[in-house]
Amino acid sequence: MKVSEPINVISWLEKQINYTMQEIESDRDDDSLLSILDKYISMKKKYEGSIDHLHETIRVMQDFATFIQEQHPEKNSIVKEMVHKFLHSK
Repeated sequence: MKVSEPINVISWLEKQINYTMQEIESDRDDDSLLSILDKYISMKKKYEGSIDHLHETIRVMQDFATFIQEQHPEKNSIVKEMVHKFLHSK
């Protein structure tokens, strides 16, 4: 039994996106292609977000830092130190 190579999901999705875009360019009257393209793009974003383990952590840190800068600017140096420690611990 021959073992097949694992599929690189991101590459496959990019190929599907490119193929669908070519189809849209060649057949402008098929509105369903836009829906298909949107689904492939959404799948790619979700997949990339799921393999980026720091994605949510970084978003929360950005929101927190923005809140501190706007609401408590005198604490900026503390936030800067916290972020610096986090970045150097990874």
